[in-house]
Amino acid sequence: MATKFLYGQKKYLLPIVDGDKFFRFSDISHYSRLENENMRDDEMRKEFELDKELFSLEINGRKINPESMSINPVFSFPVQHCYCLCLSHKENDLELYDKFRADICLEIDVGILRTVLEGIFSHALNGMEVDPRAVSYYEPTANLDQLSAKDFVFYKPKKFEHEAEFRVALFYPVEKGGFKRDDGAVIPFRSDGESNHLEFGWRSDEYKFPQCVVNVYERPF
Repeated sequence: MATKFLYGQKKYLLPIVDGDKFFRFSDISHYSRLENENMRDDEMRKEFELDKELFSLEINGRKINPESMSINPVFSFPVQHCYCLCLSHKENDLELYDKFRADICLEIDVGILRTVLEGIFSHALNGMEVDPRAVSYYEPTANLDQLSAKDFVFYKPKKFEHEAEFRVALFYPVEKGGFKRDDGAVIPFRSDGESNHLEFGWRSDEYKFPQCVVNVYERPF
């Protein structure tokens, strides 16, 4: 699988390069709470407009004149909750440095990343599915109602197309209640009104994570 690119700040990403930390996956509702308005988006639902000129609406057998509608009807579709790592197809791109307020870009071998994740989930968090896909971008009037709630994770409005996003999604088994801690307590997979993040680490400093990063770029000033 080809390499993709992660933009961010050195203080957070350099420990990944050194193998001391691994990538952080954020629950998909987190993106509606981002401080950076350039990245903020409600990822828990996808909204589409239905062109009022292309359908008919009847009330008690009487057709409504589309000209009487001030706007197109809007439909909202739910998205399957999951955890995501958002990468890009764009390499060392100045526009993305600016948009993401980044000073560093990591080139990541997505194949190695997937292998590492599947290895982790074969021993812990059984049932977690790793799904890496390119994001598709849609116009407001696109007809995408045939897509599943899982597919919608990989669709974003056309205004974000310049990001050229590639997304690694982690889908947890919905029949389970959450993540089990060492003491047996369960942390829910999702919390209303609050962001959750999934991070991996070692209990001892003598271990390192397998290297998924194949190149490191700094922002060209």
